[in-house]
Order: sequence, then structure tokens, then C-alpha cells
Amino acid sequence: MFKKTAVFLWVVLPIYIGKTRIVLAHVPHEEAGKSCGEHHEETKRMGGGKPFKMGGQQRVRGDFAQNQKLSDFNLAPGIHEEQVISRTRLNFTLEPVKWIKGFIEGQFYLREDGDDYSKTSLYQAYIETRSPEPIPLSLKIGRQELCYGSAFFVGTDDFFAGMVWDAAKLKIAYKDDFWIDLLAARFVRLNKGTSTDGPALYGAYSSYRLMEDARLELYFFYHRSGFKHFHAELPKEPEVVYVGP
Repeated sequence: MFKKTAVFLWVVLPIYIGKTRIVLAHVPHEEAGKSCGEHHEETKRMGGGKPFKMGGQQRVRGDFAQNQKLSDFNLAPGIHEEQVISRTRLNFTLEPVKWIKGFIEGQFYLREDGDDYSKTSLYQAYIETRSPEPIPLSLKIGRQELCYGSAFFVGTDDFFAGMVWDAAKLKIAYKDDFWIDLLAARFVRLNKGTSTDGPALYGAYSSYRLMEDARLELYFFYHRSGFKHFHAELPKEPEVVYVGP
């Protein structure tokens, strides 16, 4: 079914083998595969590393499904499908002083199945600056990943091509006990390389540590045009506001 393709890997490690899925991956750089909690720790680490860093990531995965469609994961009796997905990222970090950092990352995404697809894109490109002590402020502007809570509502979609936003995010962090993010963001369509006509997200997300390994997280989001983009079958675009713990 697949064309003969040469795939070059820096390092390949088998990390997961399931009934219908085989995953080969290597994650050597600091941005790859972060949990949502790790995303919110990176500002505190500013100024503690080398002024210039380079990193990369290579993932290759094979999906094999019986009685199921891989395009939408719906039940399809008698159907057998398979695909190979490859994702390559290369990034550069510049941190000349402890209060400012620049990050840029490119991505090549390849899917080989009945309808082959490949795309090279600018995945992330942002500048992050932090105020001097003791003012607990940081500002991150540019194309970036957003990840909150369990990543169910706002996450990185790390299993596929990823998910990024053209955003401005202001973080207020008081020691290790409390932080709040205020953000305005537009969803980036990676297949087009732009967020011009993408859905918009505005709001705030906060986290307070009640005790060791226990946090209370509250959020308020206004999601504009999201349903029109992700649910084209809906007859009318609803106004959506999310509030919750």
C-alpha cells in the first residue's frame, strides 16, 4: 500500500506497542512532549541556561486498523486501513540575557496512506520577556503552544501535527503557589500556515496550590468561531463561553 520511502532518524526508540498502533519516537529537546504543568514551569527557568541552544525531534508512527476508519475513528465493518506518520521538528533558542528569550521551530509533517499528505510549516516563533524581581510578570508574544489542565479543552494535540496559536500571553505568578494567564489568541491552520481566518480564544486561566500535589484551577474563556471551524455540520454558529474549575 505504501510507496518505498527512506526515513532517516537521529535516534529511534520504541515507546509504545498497542493492538493497532506502533510508535517510534525520539524526543531530545526541551519543548517536545511537555505536560501542561511543564509548560508553566519554563518561565521560572529563564536565565539559567546557555545563551544559544539547538534541538530537534523525530517521530515515526504506524497505524493499522481493522473494522475502523483512521480518518475519523468511526466503526467500519470489513474495512482495513493503515498509515505511516512522520513528524520532524528543528528548533533554536536564543537567550542573551536572563530576562528575554527567543524561540523558533520548524516542522515537517508527513502522512502516507491512500491520500499522501506532507507539509512544511513554521510551528513556533515567539519572544518571551520577564520583569525584574520581585515583580511576578512575564509576557510571551508570537506563535506558541497553549496547554491547560488535562489538555482536553486547550492542549497541544501532540499525537499528530500539533496545535499552535498566534497569541499574546501575560503570566502573573506569585512564588510557586499561584499563577494566572491572561491571553488573546488565534488558532493557526498549519495546512495554510496562517491564523488570519482561524478561531479566536480570549480569557484567563489560573492555578492555586492547595497542598502538595493538589491544585485548584479556575478559568474563563470566550471561544469565537471555534464551532464553525471544528464542527462544520452545525447549522448556526453559537456564542461559546467556558467557565469552570
